[in-house]
Amino acid sequence: MFCALRFTEDANLSSRVYWYLTDLPLAEGDLVLAPVGVHDKLQRARVERTAKENAPPYDPALCKRVAARAGARGFCVNGVRFFDVGGVRYDDRHYVRFGRAIFSDEEAELSEELLSYGVKSAVSAEGDPLDVLEEIARAEGCILVRGKGAFGAAEELLRVLRGGGDVSAPLRARLYEKFL
Repeated sequence: MFCALRFTEDANLSSRVYWYLTDLPLAEGDLVLAPVGVHDKLQRARVERTAKENAPPYDPALCKRVAARAGARGFCVNGVRFFDVGGVRYDDRHYVRFGRAIFSDEEAELSEELLSYGVKSAVSAEGDPLDVLEEIARAEGCILVRGKGAFGAAEELLRVLRGGGDVSAPLRARLYEKFL
């Protein structure tokens, strides 16, 4: 399905709509997160209208894809809660990318569902918080941070992405490159 999005929080983009592809069942008025510009920074947009793929309003080869519904960050697999830090606002109009790191306060195993989500490795959150952030920054693809302290590690990661936290400049730069 195609959807026309209006990026109402960005004065440079709010005067027109932009066509995106989506697999989500969206309706007019829904809020979503979608990549914008050459760096594909996520921004929040409102769905203005939709169109079916059999009547494309725009060349599909030129369309980007909606990343997620706004606010969609948590999910369950086999009764275990997971939290993707994607979709969290880090400045006045941009949001953290999805599929870079997920967190669970349980000792979750790498199941088929998590592998299909894009998780490639896992790290325990029960260590030095800086070591956990280093593991996250080094990980190829999406990493699962699991165990007691995982949600605290997510909070620390978000603090760093918002410009806070006590980390080295090289670590901050690697985390920015991976998440922003």
